[in-house]
Amino acid sequence: MDFDNSTEELLLQMYRNQDANGGDVDPYSNAELNSATKNVKSKVAASTDYFSSNTAVSAELKNQFEVWISNQIEEVFPNENTVAAPGQPGQIADGSSTRYVNGKGFEYNQLAGKSLIGALMTDQILNNYLSTSVLDAGTNREDNTNGT
Repeated sequence: MDFDNSTEELLLQMYRNQDANGGDVDPYSNAELNSATKNVKSKVAASTDYFSSNTAVSAELKNQFEVWISNQIEEVFPNENTVAAPGQPGQIADGSSTRYVNGKGFEYNQLAGKSLIGALMTDQILNNYLSTSVLDAGTNREDNTNGT
């Protein structure tokens, strides 16, 4: 965790690939990453089958990641050197590693990261790329039958 160089604005820009007003940003030190047109936020809760007609739930789920990112900065970062306790954000060190948690013992960085890996990828693969509504869209069935 980079307590010295991570800001809420920077982390949210990485998630959105745009600033709060929708403008272009360069949140990475790598030019290739900054030139990307995709953004993680647009892929969260975005599958055709489940979210194309349920934008309220999609927006709620997308917002949850922003909440975790903001809470990491607002709750955990100021308590970097505080020993965590029930109701007190801070660090839990076991001699080999240090974990930074909120007052309930949750690691926001782990919640966001692992949820993106698991939920986002599962939703994209199973409910989007492998869904009947995508696989059978347009001329896909005919193209598949014809070997094209």
